[in-house]
Amino acid sequence: MNIVFAVLAVVIMLILVVGFHEFGHYLAARVFGIRIREVSIGFGKALIHFRSPKDVYWVWRLFPLGGFVQLLDSRNENLSSDEFPYCLDKRPVWQRILVYASGVIANMVMALFAFTLVFTLGTKTYTPTVSSVTKAGIAANAGLQAGDRILKVNKTMCKSWQNVAMAILANAGSQQKLSLEVEGQGGVKQTKKLDLSQWRYAMGSPPFFDSIGLVPVIPEKDKLVTKRYAFIPALQQATWSISYYLSFFSSIIKQIVVGNIPIAALLGPLGLFSVTANFFAAGLVPFLYFIAIFSVAVGFLNSIPFPGLDGASILYAVIEKMRKKPMTPALELLLQRLGLIFFMVFLVQLLMNDLRRFLQ
Repeated sequence: MNIVFAVLAVVIMLILVVGFHEFGHYLAARVFGIRIREVSIGFGKALIHFRSPKDVYWVWRLFPLGGFVQLLDSRNENLSSDEFPYCLDKRPVWQRILVYASGVIANMVMALFAFTLVFTLGTKTYTPTVSSVTKAGIAANAGLQAGDRILKVNKTMCKSWQNVAMAILANAGSQQKLSLEVEGQGGVKQTKKLDLSQWRYAMGSPPFFDSIGLVPVIPEKDKLVTKRYAFIPALQQATWSISYYLSFFSSIIKQIVVGNIPIAALLGPLGLFSVTANFFAAGLVPFLYFIAIFSVAVGFLNSIPFPGLDGASILYAVIEKMRKKPMTPALELLLQRLGLIFFMVFLVQLLMNDLRRFLQ
């Protein structure tokens, strides 16, 4: 793939997802009259930058792994009392919470727009059908057979193998069997139980569906049916998709914490940029679908109350409201630095994941 083409794909993705997230913070700060120092995509050395007529410094930095909006804050610099009305920390708690949450809200708005456009333009759909089943595998033990069409997983409609894979990942190691509604070759619908109690997803393991003992039927592109929705149904599908992916990401975080899915299975920045370029090359609808999913992921991760993320800032504000006094700047700075150390260690692990994949 042309390197310029790949870079263009990554830049557009960062603007639509990370940039729109930071723009949400910017817009909320503007609404409440809070002075904005800087809006940045990435960290490190400034590559592209300019100062707007409203004295806001807009920057694209060397390492585009996130971004930030720097607001006027009397806890971080010495200010005159005349500037206090424009400071973030001098605003009511509810206003600060809205400013912190506005990035996540912006991501959900972007996801809603992108999903709605995808369903309006039309998506290729097919019901996942089993091609063959490995003897004595998890799928065979559940009673799945060649020709079975998987209709639902735990009462959730499955329109593709992606839906099936997501359901399996979300339930890895579960002591409760996964309920599959399938339609056999004779048109008879049955409920079958998939036992995932001993199944784990591991880096370097066989291809995903091979690991549970089945081979999917993948229809040729020219045999797929394009399904389009009118605006209101498309909007409803988009809303459902956002809630679906929020639930999925929540389950994946849980699976990582309990060890059912290793950190080694996660994509790092290089892997993410490669996936972005591939979706961009696949066409407008696949790229919009990717942007929608990634927007939900970024919004979800930022809502987690972990130091350095928006969720933590919201939590600090709520604690302040309950205690009737703010957290000390020293404690907040300490937590932020601890969060940064964790992030750097985690980033190194993700980069190692990418290198292992590229060297295999």
